Amino acid sequence: MSMLKAELLKLVSDHKPTNVRYEMDELALHNGHRVLRISQYNFQYNAIDLIWTQIKAHAARRNTSPPYSMKEMKTILKKSCEKVTKDDWMKVVQETKTIMFDDFDRDIRIDTMIDNNMVIHVSEMRVGRRAKWSPVEF
Repeated sequence: MSMLKAELLKLVSDHKPTNVRYEMDELALHNGHRVLRISQYNFQYNAIDLIWTQIKAHAARRNTSPPYSMKEMKTILKKSCEKVTKDDWMKVVQETKTIMFDDFDRDIRIDTMIDNNMVIHVSEMRVGRRAKWSPVEF
């Protein structure tokens, strides 16, 4: 059996559970918040991670002389957090949006090319038998 990627994804979506709900999301919603799930592997899409990187860099530049202690580090981190401004957040959020939109546009172009030109061969195979792949031409 051969399927286009779009057909295979449609088959998967037809069998994927819908309306998955998490208690934590419901609790947040009840308290006026919305949970935004982002990939843990794409830190560049997470403004909080980028700000935290700035805070750690600032703290590292300040933590240069002994004695090193948790109390001193806590003080340095607190001061580093206080250095983050509204403008810092605005810049990071704008940068994050730009990266997301650029990546989205690139992915759409790639997916369109693949969806229109790539055939995925699907077959049942015995355990232990290796798949035989043939080159795909574009």
